Amino acid sequence: MILAFFARGTATPYCRAYPPAPTESFVYRPGKPAGKVDPAGKKVLIVADLENNISNLAGMIQYLKLSFAEPAELINLAETDIRLGCRGCLICGAENHCFYEKRDSFREIFEEKVKKAHILIIAGEIRDRFLSACIKRFMDRSFYMNHVPYFGGKQVGLLISSPLGHNPNIREILESYIRMHDGNPAGTVTDEPTSSGEIDALLDKLATDTIFLSGESFLAPPSFPLVGGRKVFRDFIAGSGQLVFPAKLSVLQGKSFLRLSPSKKGYAGGYIDSAKFVENSSPEARIQQKDRQGHGAPPIEACPLNY
Repeated sequence: MILAFFARGTATPYCRAYPPAPTESFVYRPGKPAGKVDPAGKKVLIVADLENNISNLAGMIQYLKLSFAEPAELINLAETDIRLGCRGCLICGAENHCFYEKRDSFREIFEEKVKKAHILIIAGEIRDRFLSACIKRFMDRSFYMNHVPYFGGKQVGLLISSPLGHNPNIREILESYIRMHDGNPAGTVTDEPTSSGEIDALLDKLATDTIFLSGESFLAPPSFPLVGGRKVFRDFIAGSGQLVFPAKLSVLQGKSFLRLSPSKKGYAGGYIDSAKFVENSSPEARIQQKDRQGHGAPPIEACPLNY
């Protein structure tokens, strides 16, 4: 297969693992909402990367805004001064303060708009197998909260332009992002249907569902990836992760997925210290502990008990 790239003349055929996504030519023409949904005091926020005001995405956003009795607020990331991406320095691990905090308005927008909204709609267009760099930057910069869940029971909907059905990994990434931060995926609408009326109906349903689910404080039961991932994360933050993210440990200890059973032996404020772990462990574990210390390795520290 490698030689096919250097062959001259007729190319050697090979099977693509990921065929190109189809190009869509459908133009969505939004109608007028037949009725408006009463938000019942719920604040609705749409965060979008909107560069083309006559695109399908712009039409879906406009229709959804008008579907509520009180128009939803729109934050167009393309019009903000957020141009700096997360550099992975982990300065935020100490006190949740980003290196770029005073260099743009991201934190102000996130604290005053995103966190205070009851319903959040993330709207974007697929470009090169993911959403735009602007949306990715927004997701990355939210890590100044570290791993502390910040959606807090919000209903989060998605408006996606382009063939999401041919990119299931994008759906999984976005829904995992929502669930990881204690949000509820309330629904997804794309412009894949080739009928403007059908898209209008889906947007009407999304507006109704988000208000209803928010009123019921609905949060879908945790899935296996969420439960398993949090158990792995719990072990990390109980051990060496404390050194990098001290700011979040006190916050996360109150979360149910970090709570440990006090009925277990060796329970000491939620975690086992080295001495009690060795005292209550098997002879094999005690031998292993001595071997580790004999080779200059650190003792077994802060191991969560129950799984």
